[in-house]
Amino acid sequence: MIYSIDTNFLIGAWVRHYPPDVMPGFWKELEHLAQIKAVFASIEVFNELKRMDDGISKWARQHKSMFVEPEKQVQDEMKMIMNRFPGLSNLDAGRSVADPWVIALAKVHGGVVVTEEKRHPGKQPHIPDVCDSLGIICMDILQFIRAQKWVFELKSTP
Repeated sequence: MIYSIDTNFLIGAWVRHYPPDVMPGFWKELEHLAQIKAVFASIEVFNELKRMDDGISKWARQHKSMFVEPEKQVQDEMKMIMNRFPGLSNLDAGRSVADPWVIALAKVHGGVVVTEEKRHPGKQPHIPDVCDSLGIICMDILQFIRAQKWVFELKSTP
């Protein structure tokens, strides 16, 4: 299985759920999946992260190979997604520019989207709503960890 990850996946993991000073194993495993091309993200995710100028931004710069430029098929899919779901991305309204790219990458490559966004049926669409409509599997960080069968053990320091 391959995974297309959203900006808030990385931010949520880094800041809230699995900070590298507490859960370095999470980041080592993620880096391994990126190296074997099982995890990737749109270059637009990278662009959103680099504007932050913090720890996750530095990490993204060190792992830039996981952020991919969209090929023509992904560009075409992104246009279709934006035509069908015009409220998905709007920088002026604070909506992520990367969202349709994350979904298009998963759609074209038969992947799974990983995001911390929640469903908002009947409202302005979020990533999980669009994925549901397009038949793309969408999961959150914990579901992703379980799908990988990762188990992290705590070590106490003396």
